[in-house]
Amino acid sequence: MLNRRTLRIKVMQALYAYHQAVGSDYLLATDRIADAFAPDLNSPEPQDRKHLQGQRKLAEVVFKEWHKTGEDPEKTEDADVNDAVQDAIKFYQKAVAKDGTFYAGRWYRLPRAFTISTFTCSIFRRLCWM
Repeated sequence: MLNRRTLRIKVMQALYAYHQAVGSDYLLATDRIADAFAPDLNSPEPQDRKHLQGQRKLAEVVFKEWHKTGEDPEKTEDADVNDAVQDAIKFYQKAVAKDGTFYAGRWYRLPRAFTISTFTCSIFRRLCWM
């Protein structure tokens, strides 16, 4: 039987899982940036690893600033950095939206017989989209 306490526990578990998923999406986006500037070992010509590392760090800083402010990132002089940051931003936004619909949909499937369930479901949907 579902009572208010059980429903509250389920809501808190779902919120915690959602925030953990958002954190892992951020780390996956930074991993995409790192992969974009990984040296190509199959290339016949040697690559400048220090230059690639500098590009990676710059892209990570720009992505981190975007994540904090939410504003469009400033364009840098390096087109590769801009492309990597835009790719990471698109990936992050898509993953967060997917997680939001997944966790909100999971919670929404609980029985609606309880008034608390529809109330907490609406709260959960609002929190997911903040």
